[in-house]
Amino acid sequence: MRHLAAHVTTAKVEWTHLESYYMDAIGIAIGFDALISHCLKLMMRAGPRYADEARSIRHSDIKIRYLDKMRGSQWREIEENAERAAHVAPSSASLWPECMARADRKHELLVMRDAKSIPVQWYVGGPR
Repeated sequence: MRHLAAHVTTAKVEWTHLESYYMDAIGIAIGFDALISHCLKLMMRAGPRYADEARSIRHSDIKIRYLDKMRGSQWREIEENAERAAHVAPSSASLWPECMARADRKHELLVMRDAKSIPVQWYVGGPR
C-alpha cells in the first residue's frame, strides 16, 4: 500500500499505516547507527588484533539514555530501564549537552524523544 501511495495520488492509504512506516524507518536508522558506531569503537580500541578475535554483539551491549519531552515545557533525562528521571530541566537546550557528556562517560546511545515518544534526534558518541 505504501508503494501505491507513493505513486498514485488517489490511493486510499490509512494515515496510521504511513505513520507506522515512518516509525519503523526511524527505528532502523537509529539501530543501524548505534550498531555500526559500537562496532567501530570496538575496532578502534582493539586495533589490528580485532580481526583475530571472534566476537558477537548482543542487544544488551548497547545501552540507551533518553531525553524525553514531558507535559508542559519540562524535559527529563532517563536511563534505559530506569523508573525515575536522572535529571529534569525546563528546556532540551540546557540538558542536551549534559546528557551527551553523561552518555559518553557511560558509553550509551542518547535518544531525544518528543512528547509522543517519537525519536527526533540521537547521539552515538565520539571515539572511545
